[in-house]
Amino acid sequence: MVKIGNAPVSYGAFEVTVGKHDGVPTAAEVLDAVQAAGYEGIDLGPLGYLGLGTDLKQALDSRGLLLTGGYVEIDVSADGAPAAGLAELMAVCGQFDAVADGTSREFLPRPTVALIGTSAGAGPDAQAERWRRIERVVGEVVSQCRARGYEACLHNEVGTQLSGQDSVIRVLESTQASLCLDTGHLVAAGGDPLAILDGWRDRVSHVHLKDARPSPSGQPFTDAMELWEGDAFCPLGAGQGRVDEVLGSLRAGGYDGWIVVEQDVLPRSVEAYRQASTDQQDNRQYLRARGW
Repeated sequence: MVKIGNAPVSYGAFEVTVGKHDGVPTAAEVLDAVQAAGYEGIDLGPLGYLGLGTDLKQALDSRGLLLTGGYVEIDVSADGAPAAGLAELMAVCGQFDAVADGTSREFLPRPTVALIGTSAGAGPDAQAERWRRIERVVGEVVSQCRARGYEACLHNEVGTQLSGQDSVIRVLESTQASLCLDTGHLVAAGGDPLAILDGWRDRVSHVHLKDARPSPSGQPFTDAMELWEGDAFCPLGAGQGRVDEVLGSLRAGGYDGWIVVEQDVLPRSVEAYRQASTDQQDNRQYLRARGW
């Protein structure tokens, strides 16, 4: 069984904008828009944006929404760097605890973890140490979340340590972590989500469904800010994300769980928020028309 969710990032509310950018819609506006469009759940967004504890639960319950997951960044650039991100990860799990009672296992919210930080250098020794650190941190993420009753999923994203196809495959080969497959970010980085689904279907336990336009240069994106500022993420079916093929592969493989529709936008004006709301209604209808 599959449920379809949405996310605050689709309306301009995410880590780059909340508390830092003018024009970010309120949590109530986003929650109402997600409910009105017919989604069954919503991502947590930045910790506290939708509320905390009983306030978060009331905001979701009053609109008949489940929580799909929560995004956390963990810095893996040095041995001491992951501590802050791991602490935030546990705080996110605490918010899951506040809302997840009675939710069936396949639809429990999932921590989606991006590994960030500067590269360790180009030399083979530096790269080997980088990957040893990544593998060690991923092991901690998986075990700490499992102890809380949640399945952590690594999140591929342009500009992070897990961006393109090779890095995603390597972390799947060298760890036991599940993957939150962000289809648009992988396409933007020059990767192929269909190849990941074909080769690693059993490790994909969460999906962020995006479509993406190509970069003006024709080369893979390497900077996430360039994606957002250039409005590279677009309505489903309008880009090069092979959305219908991805959906076909998920259906053929018997995927169960959340498909979270994301169309990252920056909050530029009231009109931009209205357009985002319309786009998310259209995205939901796009999926309905295909039996989702």
